[in-house]
Amino acid sequence: MALIGRGKELIRKSGPDPTFIEYRYADLLDIDSRAVFMLELQRILDEVEAFNFANSIITVDDDTFMEFLMNNIRNEVISYQAHIFRIINSSYKTLSEKVESL
Repeated sequence: MALIGRGKELIRKSGPDPTFIEYRYADLLDIDSRAVFMLELQRILDEVEAFNFANSIITVDDDTFMEFLMNNIRNEVISYQAHIFRIINSSYKTLSEKVESL
């Protein structure tokens, strides 16, 4: 489903939430730019919810579906965490280089 892929792209583009202090070293998007991404993401989530997946017919047994679902969620969470850590580490390195040059 293209909406889910677009949602994942928006989450990565928006980057870490600037309201959390542990992201203070990161090169963050402007809050207004991030808000635009988050509004678009909310619109996509509303469209996905309108599909009413809960009442859809599933062609695999319940246990297999749940196993695949949990595995995919785990993989996506780990991938996103790694993405955020790369942003923070890169920003911290840039900040350290600036401090050393001063």
